[in-house]
Amino acid sequence: MRPQHSPSPQELLQNVLSQKAETQQMPYKEKAKWPIRQAVLDLAQDFPTLLIKQENYTYPSGSTFMLLKAEGTLPMVYQGVKYNIPVCVWLPEQFPWTAPILYVVPTPDMIIKPRHSFVDPSGLAMTPYLRHWTYSQSNLCDMAHDTSIQFGQDPPLFSKPPGWTSSPPPQQPPRPSPTQHPPPPHMGAYDTFHAENPMRSPNSSFSGPPGIPRPSSSSAMQNGYAEPHQMQESIWSGAVAAAGNSFSHQHQPRAHPSPPPVRPPEPPKSRPNLDGVFKEAAIQALTRRLQGSLSAMNATAASEVDSAMETQAKLAQRGEALESAVAGMQAERRGLESTVLELSGKTTALTRWLAENESKLPEGTEFDADTAIVPADSLSRQALEAQAKDMAIEDALYALDKALQHGTITSEAYLKQVRLICRRQFFVRALGHKIAAQQNSFRGR
Repeated sequence: MRPQHSPSPQELLQNVLSQKAETQQMPYKEKAKWPIRQAVLDLAQDFPTLLIKQENYTYPSGSTFMLLKAEGTLPMVYQGVKYNIPVCVWLPEQFPWTAPILYVVPTPDMIIKPRHSFVDPSGLAMTPYLRHWTYSQSNLCDMAHDTSIQFGQDPPLFSKPPGWTSSPPPQQPPRPSPTQHPPPPHMGAYDTFHAENPMRSPNSSFSGPPGIPRPSSSSAMQNGYAEPHQMQESIWSGAVAAAGNSFSHQHQPRAHPSPPPVRPPEPPKSRPNLDGVFKEAAIQALTRRLQGSLSAMNATAASEVDSAMETQAKLAQRGEALESAVAGMQAERRGLESTVLELSGKTTALTRWLAENESKLPEGTEFDADTAIVPADSLSRQALEAQAKDMAIEDALYALDKALQHGTITSEAYLKQVRLICRRQFFVRALGHKIAAQQNSFRGR
């Protein structure tokens, strides 16, 4: 027999969301079909363990609709080990403006943790993300990731203890039609689970999406991947063992010896209090987690303080360097201001001298620059001549550089003339140093 082909999420969504209004079975609005298609495809891509299907969903009020659902497992990490939690996500008719409906679907060998923080006995999960669902900011992928994190902090399922028995549920009435009323409020947790969770049936067991095998206990624990019933055996092994031993001792058959003469009858023993055991285990797990978080926060704070101290030391060094640089610049500014004042005074004096002596020059007489400065003595005359020769040689060297740049002379002639002129400049400057030393010696006397 050829296996039946399971449609892909794209094919299924194309078929169910492209139907016309007169033949439409899905209650979703036309403007919501495209957001629903994108959200479901993103969810199937991020979580391949969820299989997209369509099925009738009956609300507690008795209304029944054909809705889309994602059925499979969500991964969670508890104490460093990866587990899978069987879930079913329904998309109501007002989705995406209304939050999806999330159910935890335990297998026959698992039970829901009593008094769970956000999972009720029927398996309905109401995480903080679902309670604060917002159309413009919430989506299925973020909801699934948040649910995985919440499951890792507070696992919703655990394996049934050895010898676990529960009162048989009453015969299930037929699913109510839209005109019937919801189940009566006096039903117990087990009955409520059967009445409200569309995925729960007494003789059905959860099977994940096709193509994902269930690992055995040994291989699952070696690979860090375990089924939910294996997860709970590792999480609540101590609590379940204690409860199971107590339960088995209470129901162990006993012999009936003759009662003592004066002995009051023993009160009936109650069932083991699993809530207290779970509460103690949860407190211990939360304490370890808080201690680890506090140690990590202390280490992070210490490293941040050390980094801040190093930064403060570097800033202090740079502040000192900037202060010294500012002081140097201020001193240089004061020196320049004094130099400017001195040059301004000399300029004023020179302007005044020119104004006084220009009138003394006879009219029609040309000014001779050579006779403008009269040396005071022979040493001053020699110093003036040496300075004039040095400046003339500098002018000659400048003219040679320009000639070489324009190609007027060759490089050989340039080098020859520069060598001769520099030799002459050396003797002129040596003579000027001797004259200056002689003048200083005369001034010292």
